[in-house]
Amino acid sequence: MKIKDLGLSALLPILVSGIVSAADISATIKECNDCHGNNGVSQWTDVPTIAGMPAIVHEDALFIYRDNERPAAASPYRQGDTARPPVTMCAVVADLSDEDIVKIAAHYEAKPFVAAKQDF
Repeated sequence: MKIKDLGLSALLPILVSGIVSAADISATIKECNDCHGNNGVSQWTDVPTIAGMPAIVHEDALFIYRDNERPAAASPYRQGDTARPPVTMCAVVADLSDEDIVKIAAHYEAKPFVAAKQDF
């Protein structure tokens, strides 16, 4: 085996794990969007926009919800399968790993913030 081939075979698991990891949170990202709006931009007055939120702030909020340290009211899904029963943030994030939370927060931090439309 050539050294070049050996290097590629050593890197392949790392590259594949990144792809698998991204796929792992894609379903969660879709669920986030089903409540918070496409790309985390809310169109509803009772649901916050999470797009553009600093990752550290988002992570902190998700850790607090996951640890049931902050109560959350049940909220209906606003898009996607709206027949699903209302859900709380605590329930949504209950099974997320620390790594998942960090990835989700980074995903939404990279999205542009869009201010809510308000009637004055």
